[in-house]
Amino acid sequence: MKFKQYLINEILETPYKFKVMKSKDHYVARFKTEDGKKGMFDAAFLDEMGLWGIAFTIDGNIEITGKGDAFKIFSTIKYILLDFINKIKPDSFLFTSKEKTRNKLYDKFAKMIVNKTQYKKYKTEIGKEKEYIFKK
Repeated sequence: MKFKQYLINEILETPYKFKVMKSKDHYVARFKTEDGKKGMFDAAFLDEMGLWGIAFTIDGNIEITGKGDAFKIFSTIKYILLDFINKIKPDSFLFTSKEKTRNKLYDKFAKMIVNKTQYKKYKTEIGKEKEYIFKK
């Protein structure tokens, strides 16, 4: 394995520590980056069909910050999402990519979810926005 790939793998397997608060219809995990930015993963129960909506933010912003640390932040989101799936066991959940520049990253993220869980992926596209839906 090349050194660059080793570093990427190492970063992706080293998430920030996070704290979880949950109830029957809400799951929130918070973390802080090395430079003090506040990250949040927020999952809320949306309907009686068992669908949960997921959003993740940095300093309350869902837009790309462009301030670096993306690998470690996404590593953290990956671990939080897997924790959410293990603890809540949702029938289905979704998240949305509103920026075309994120689609490739979210596609890889979606593939990881399918490979590491029992969920199947369904994707819809409206213009440059993609909605990723996962069902058991």
